[in-house]
Amino acid sequence: MNFIEEELLKIDDKVDFIASPCNTIHWITPEIRKMTSRPFIAIHEEVVKEIVSLNVKKVGILSTKTTVGAHFYQDELRKHHVGFETLCDADEEKLDSLIWSKMLHGKELESMRVLLKKYVAQFKRHGCDGVILACTELPLFISQEDVDVRLFSSTHILARSVVERVFEK
Repeated sequence: MNFIEEELLKIDDKVDFIASPCNTIHWITPEIRKMTSRPFIAIHEEVVKEIVSLNVKKVGILSTKTTVGAHFYQDELRKHHVGFETLCDADEEKLDSLIWSKMLHGKELESMRVLLKKYVAQFKRHGCDGVILACTELPLFISQEDVDVRLFSSTHILARSVVERVFEK
């Protein structure tokens, strides 16, 4: 039994459902669902559900290298016939480095904002009509008021889904 399975077993009979605000953990969504009898609200599924409901045709994905490399957002978008674009390797490396080595330590915060705005504009030029902020902290640095392309904050979408789930009983 692994750590995640042990932790899920501890809470399985104490909760109605499980959700995690960390995008990266969702690469093991199928495994998590096998380990628990409780529903697991997957952040990428909730984000794509909103994208589809708004009839968005193509989105850019901003995330850590681990998240984009696991392809779970891309796979979910493909299932719903939504086009997507990711950063080139060099830009993905730059964003990932800024997230892990600077942003999470409270450094170069303005650099993060400038870089995110640059990447959103780049996605727009490539035909994206929306951009997924697929890293929990990214909405702290860029908001809808900063850009003219629809932003999909995975954090906010998951939070709304959790609240809706709580009050549907």
